[in-house]
This record gives sequence, C-alpha cells and structure tokens, in this order.
Amino acid sequence: MDVRKRLLILALGFGLIGIGAYQINHQKSKHYQEKRRHCPRSAGFHSAHYSILDKTDFPESAYQTMFSRTFGVQDGQSLQVDIPIGDVRIETSERNKAHIEFKMASHDSRKAKAFFDRLMFNVTQEGSLVRVFSQKDRHWSTWEDDPSGNANIRVILRIPKSFNVHIRTGIGDISTQALVGEVRLSSDAGDISTESISGNTIEIQTEAGDISTGNLTGNVRIDTNAGDINLGVVKAFHRLDIHSAAGSIEADQLHANQISIRSEAGDIAVREVKGTTEIKTQAGNISIQHMFGKLEAISEAGDVEVRLHECSGASLDTETGDIEISVPESFGAILDLKGSEVEVSSEIATQQNDTGTIRTELNGGGPLIEARTGVGSISLTAFDH
Repeated sequence: MDVRKRLLILALGFGLIGIGAYQINHQKSKHYQEKRRHCPRSAGFHSAHYSILDKTDFPESAYQTMFSRTFGVQDGQSLQVDIPIGDVRIETSERNKAHIEFKMASHDSRKAKAFFDRLMFNVTQEGSLVRVFSQKDRHWSTWEDDPSGNANIRVILRIPKSFNVHIRTGIGDISTQALVGEVRLSSDAGDISTESISGNTIEIQTEAGDISTGNLTGNVRIDTNAGDINLGVVKAFHRLDIHSAAGSIEADQLHANQISIRSEAGDIAVREVKGTTEIKTQAGNISIQHMFGKLEAISEAGDVEVRLHECSGASLDTETGDIEISVPESFGAILDLKGSEVEVSSEIATQQNDTGTIRTELNGGGPLIEARTGVGSISLTAFDH
C-alpha cells in the first residue's frame, strides 16, 4: 500500500470515528492526525490539505540496492527491526544465514540518496540477535526532512523459518512468509500481511492499515485502529484478542479458551468459533456461522446472526437491528427473547405473549439463551445436524 492510500485511510477512517456513533474514538483521531505530519512528502500532504500529486508506485526494476549485509545464524535466534520509514519483507530459506538488503526507488536518485544517508540505517549482530535499525527516532519528521520528492524504501530480510521476529516500522507495510517462533509486527501507517505463524506469542498491530494473515497458532493479539482484519484459522493456546477501531473483521476459524473481538465501526463475520467468546461492535453487523461454546454478542447499531451448536449459553443484544438465531432441532435451552417482534419456526414448540416476549424451556431446558433488541425483530429457527 502506497503512502497516498495510508493518508486516505487515516483521513476517512478517523474522520468517521469522530462523529455520531464513533465519538468514543475522537481523542484517538487527534492523536493519529498528529502522526500524519510525519508522512513523507511523496504522499502529497501539505498542511491540512490532501492532494494526489505524484504516483509513488514503482516497478520492481526501479528498486536499486543501497547496501546489504549477511550473517551466519542458527534456528531459534532472533531478528529485531526498528526503523522510522520503509516497507519490510521477511523471506525464509533453509540456509543458516540472515541476509539483509536495503532497496530504494525514487524519481530523483541524487536527492533520494541524500535522504537515505540521513536515515543512517545500520545492521549489527549481537550474539544471537540480528538488529536492523536507524539512528533517527522512529517518529522523526520524515516529511520535513525528505527533499527527494517521491521515494520508497524497502528492507528485505532472508532468515531461517524458525526464528523470533520483532519488527517496528513507522511508515511502511510489513509482509512475512511462514514463520515458527515469537513474532511481533507493528507499523504506525501500513498494511501487514503474513503467511502461517506458529509460536508462543503472536502480536500484530498497525495504527492505520489492513491486517491479513494465514493460519496462526499461539497466544494471539491482533489490533488496528483504521483498517480491516482478515484471518485464516487461529488457534490460541489460551486467549485471543482481535480489535479494529474502524474496519471490518473476518475470520475462517477462531479457537481459544477466551476470545475477545471488538470493532467500534465495522462488521464482524466468522465462519466458526470455539471457546468462551465476547463480540462487540458499536456500528456493524455480527455473523457467526457455527458457534461452539459460550457467547456474548452486542451491537449498538447492527444485526446479529448466529448458528448455535454445542452452546453453553448465549446473550445477544442490539439497539437498532434484528437478531437471527438458529439451533439444532434437538437443542435444549431456556429461552428469554424480547423484541418488537419475535418469530419462532414451526419446528420449535414455544408460547409467545402479546408483548413480543418469549420465556420458556426448549426441549426440556438447558443453557440460557437470551436475546434483546430495541426496535428490531428476533427470529428463532431450527436446523438438522
């Protein structure tokens, strides 16, 4: 994702958060607007105005190697990257080598080279740790100090697959191939994409950008303040935390003892969930195709749709949306449903009063299934196993 897109995400995402249902994030918006001052001039940012002045997408052939380093390493060692600007790409190999290469593309090579030199990038090996860093602070004002016009910096790192990785970049995307180890990825303004990761700790965070992952196994935390999240199969050892302040969340499978999914302004859709789960969104729909475990799902302005399988209890709530619940035909539960209208399929024998409320046992009773909607309807249907 180029810098123009990052700025548009920041401007649109946090502009929306600051009004109406998103006022809870107004202070965050001010904080990230401040960060935009540090974006390179290549994004076309001037004072409070946004203009698309120049194209910053370069073909592969335009990238020139500025310098590179190679170190001998072993499986299970560590890589630490901390830079104020630049895309970071992790590639893996079977060799016991760590190869670091800095590349740059620009419209003015002379000025770009001077800018690159002022960043003072460095690469060192300290015992089992390979460090890639800049002597400029991560929040250094790159826009004010970059006279190069348009320039993209790319850091390519080739390491063994079994390696601990900690990456922080101020402005830039992060991508990784499959890794085994402790992995922490962080960007102030950029997308993050990964293949499968297996490790004790997996943390992926960006303040302005999308997050996309393959399968993850470990103690997992995913966080973006302005962007969408798309996950594969996530199996957490104990706890799984997923958060997007302004963006949708989608996942294939989520398995953990404790699961927390939050979005202040976005839809949440998961194919399968296993574990005690809390899902909250202020302005968005919630959809779970297959739910196993205990569920709390709350949307202030959106629909809630869940299909309960081996459920140990569910609490569903929306202020201005509909609720759709599906259960197996033989499912036993205590029902407590209240909405402007409550509809129950013919396969389910219940009694309904005139106030849009159902309180009854289903198939001899079981866990409590309660649903509340302010101005919407509730429907309950049955399905075959």
